[in-house]
Amino acid sequence: MDYFNSRPTQTSSNVFPPINVAEIPPSSLRLSWHALFPRMLTQLHHGFNLLVYGAGSKRAVLNALAVYINALHHTVLVLNAFHPAFTLPDIPQSDVYLVIHNIDALKKAQLALLTASPRVHIVASVDNIAFPHKWSLSDMFSRTYPWLYHDLTTFDSYHFELAYADRTSLTGAPSKSRSASTLVTEVAARHILVSVTQKAKNLFVLLATHQLQLMQHPDATNDPEQLAFDYNSLFLAARDNFVASNDTALRALMSEFRDHGLIASVNHTGAGEAVWIPLRKEALEKIVHDLKKTT
Repeated sequence: MDYFNSRPTQTSSNVFPPINVAEIPPSSLRLSWHALFPRMLTQLHHGFNLLVYGAGSKRAVLNALAVYINALHHTVLVLNAFHPAFTLPDIPQSDVYLVIHNIDALKKAQLALLTASPRVHIVASVDNIAFPHKWSLSDMFSRTYPWLYHDLTTFDSYHFELAYADRTSLTGAPSKSRSASTLVTEVAARHILVSVTQKAKNLFVLLATHQLQLMQHPDATNDPEQLAFDYNSLFLAARDNFVASNDTALRALMSEFRDHGLIASVNHTGAGEAVWIPLRKEALEKIVHDLKKTT
């Protein structure tokens, strides 16, 4: 023992420097995950739910997984739990695959309702570093929550998710007291519009133009409900402008805006539904101007 203690310690001079995150192309990480989609679907078929974690936004990969599952003729619902106005939808009676972004925003009671049904298959992301503290070991490995854990490190930015973060909150989480009609930021609106189809953008311009015309009226009110476009008139305008030819097409275009809180609605007694964009006039003018330049 004295012999080894007296000898100098030697290490190899061939030491690799730590890898920089910038040296890892995020696209290569996403492609490697796409190759695992069949395996993940098999795990779902066998009754497991998948919980993905790791550094970086997992939204792009999970959305791609949702497209993959849907292409195989399965019913898929994508839920943005990070949105301040998020509520659990009514779950169909048939088999359904739920892709939930930021499941750490849900309460355990809500998760228990989802996982209790054998017809509901869940793939969810978790991004809050304190998430494990919300669960006991018995919860994490119980039959109530049959999770399989996957490290899905992407190093992608959280630009989309952070657009809804409450900057006054210590955790950055959105306030659950916010309603669906709470004003969205210009940054959040632009992020949403980048990801929708051209027809959806045309619908946004149509609705925004009508709203701006009402805002410029001398007797304009600050009540957003008074600036709303009644649904029947919106449908006629959308049909005349070749945005949507029927009610189903129009509601499909509106659904993504609703999911992200970019449009709000109210049911007027005797007048039916009316919709508006919860965005400040100045921001709305800038966005409409930019959208019209690209069409």
